[in-house]
Amino acid sequence: MGETLATQTVTNNLPGASELRDAILQHAEADDTIQIAMEATSVYSWHPAMFLCWDSR
Repeated sequence: MGETLATQTVTNNLPGASELRDAILQHAEADDTIQIAMEATSVYSWHPAMFLCWDSR
């Protein structure tokens, strides 16, 4: 099992997804592998999941 570094609530839109990405990257090192667990809440998890998957930052 991994370690929980933080918990955070963001809005389910582009600014919220960007805020979440930035918070995740604050904890990452250059060579880290990042695993993200998301609650499958019908269609509500699809957009943030795709944003995090395809964001090239």
